[in-house]
Order: sequence, then structure tokens, then C-alpha cells
Amino acid sequence: MKLTTRLLLILLGLNLAGCASGMKDYNSFVMPNNSIANSTQELLELKPANSLRFNKEQLWDITFSDPILKLNNIKSNYRAFSFEGNTSKQFTIEIWSRCDCLGFNKTVMHPMAFIIDRNGEVVSKSNIKFASGRMGWTRPANIYGKWTGKFEKDETYYLIIAADNRSLGKSVGSFDATNYATPYTPIRISLSHYPVGEIETKITAQ
Repeated sequence: MKLTTRLLLILLGLNLAGCASGMKDYNSFVMPNNSIANSTQELLELKPANSLRFNKEQLWDITFSDPILKLNNIKSNYRAFSFEGNTSKQFTIEIWSRCDCLGFNKTVMHPMAFIIDRNGEVVSKSNIKFASGRMGWTRPANIYGKWTGKFEKDETYYLIIAADNRSLGKSVGSFDATNYATPYTPIRISLSHYPVGEIETKITAQ
């Protein structure tokens, strides 16, 4: 192995390890004036929901200034997104949590997501599952989730997206990066969970 390649691998390891070890305590990031929802019924009271546009990718930021969801003693900043449900159609919701991949520190918000009705009752039978997604020309490394299903009533529903801070500081995904010293041997780079980040959504119905 060439010296330049070894040095690159060492630097990557040091930076990734430092990134993960520096994010153990979410409370150190919390804004002192954040509102906290202690139940799903309170989620829509703290901040107005943004509207999801059908058949269109939309970018959003979840930040430390957003309200906090507290479930099972885990705190997470969250955002709510509204859309109109229809009993005659099948809906698909896709979510990409996009990597902050500038520099050596590669972080991504590992999301949790679920759907509630206007009364705050959870209508999705289980939380949306997330795993490492595919990169592309217009999308960086990401954590991807998808939900497909129908609704029992014609009414407004709300998609709730928050950080899954059970994974704080842990590796939650990875991607292969090109090593220009040895281009046929890609480097597997780990993504560490960070409590806020950029997300992309898309909703369709048919």
C-alpha cells in the first residue's frame, strides 16, 4: 500500500472516530426555550405543519430550534408535514435524510417517522423503516425510508419526522468513496448519527 493511501486511511479513521465520540449528549445541543411535546396529541400544537406537495421532491431542515418530541424519555427535534388523505387511493411517502458530507466528518440524521391524524392518533401500523439509500447525481449519501398504504378516512393527515436519538453518535450507515490513489479499491466510509439535518420528502397517490 502506498504511503499516501495509508495516510489517507489513517486521517479518515481519526476524523470519523472523533466525530462519533463528540455527540453523546443530546441535551447539550437543546435550545433552552424549546417547546416539548410529551405525547403525539401535542405535536401539532407547538408549530404549524408544512404542506407536502404531491409528485414533487421537497427539501427541509430539522434544526435545534424546532420543537422537541419526547417519547420513552428520548428527546428529538421534529417537524410536521400535512397532506390530504383519500380512501380510494394508495399513498407512497419517501424520505431521504441527506448526509452532511463536506470535509472528513460524515454525519447524517437517522430519522424516525410516523403518520398521525388530526387528533394526534398514530395511523401508520408501524414506524417507517430506514436504511442506507443510494447516492445519485442530485442526491448525496443518505438514509432512506418508504411507506405505502391506504387511509380509512378522507381527511388531513400529518407526517412526523424526527431524529432517532437512540442512535446518537453511532454509525447508522455507510457508503463507498473513490480512493484516487487506488481507484479500483473504494473506501467504505461510515455515517454517524447527528441529531439534526436536511431531509427530502416525496408523496405520491394512485
